[in-house]
Amino acid sequence: MVKTYRFNRKELIDFAIRYMEKLGIPEEHAGIVADVMIEADTRGVSSHGLIRLNTYYGSRLEKGYMNPKADLKTISETDTTLLVDGDNGLGHIIFKCDESVHTKS
Repeated sequence: MVKTYRFNRKELIDFAIRYMEKLGIPEEHAGIVADVMIEADTRGVSSHGLIRLNTYYGSRLEKGYMNPKADLKTISETDTTLLVDGDNGLGHIIFKCDESVHTKS
C-alpha cells in the first residue's frame, strides 16, 4: 500500500529557503526559487519541484558551478528585447532581474 504524506506549503518554502541560505543564496533570492519549486510540485510538475533542491541546486552550488550571489547586468535593451548577463546565477533570479522584461513579452 502506498503511503501519502502531506506537508504545509509555508513550512516547505521555509525549509527550502533555509537550505539555500546555507549554500550562500540571499534570503530574497532563495524565497523566489523556493516559491517556484513548491508551485511546480503543487501543479504536479515534480520534475521541477523540491526534488531539484539538493540534486540540482545543492550539488551545483557546492561544486561552484553556479554563483549564489550573481551580479546581474543588462548588456543591451531594445523596445522588444532585453539581454542580461546572469553571471552564472540562478535562472529564476535572472528572469526576475528586471520587471521590464515582462512588459516586452
